[in-house]
Amino acid sequence: MTGAPRALAASPIGLGIMRQRCDPYGRESRIQLEGGIHPESRASATALAIGFCPRPAEAVYRMICRCGHRGQRMPLCGPGLVQDARGEWYPHPGHVASIQRRQAGLCPPCAHPPAARELEEAMQARMTDIARAQAAGLLVARAKLVDALDQLREQMTELAERGIVHRCPLVLIEVS
Repeated sequence: MTGAPRALAASPIGLGIMRQRCDPYGRESRIQLEGGIHPESRASATALAIGFCPRPAEAVYRMICRCGHRGQRMPLCGPGLVQDARGEWYPHPGHVASIQRRQAGLCPPCAHPPAARELEEAMQARMTDIARAQAAGLLVARAKLVDALDQLREQMTELAERGIVHRCPLVLIEVS
């Protein structure tokens, strides 16, 4: 199976039934930071290292928010024993429980709608411009850029006050 994602490299269970490996953070398939809001290139080496789970998935799940946003399908493991690097076994709650407990507090599309992403990009650009103006000693230009940044921040606050940017919890549901 050369070239196939490891999550699809299934292990046989019983009479030809195949099972996927647990893929809690997309390391085996495709990493999607905050549901694909940020590019995969922003993933840290630590995030890439901890995203691996050798256990078989018990089912396939998806995160859904009350606004109707649906995350990608994720094969996830349930509770069981896991062996650490020293060879010692310890209980693991399973990625179903750990994701529902730790990563279900924020729906990325609700927290970062297109209007907010545009403002975030503009604010980043203004901050870069401010740093360049400061380095070049252009204090009047820097002051104008700081004012422009403040206006963008006010627009972002307005989006939050209007409820366009909001914190919407997620629920992990089984889809398989």
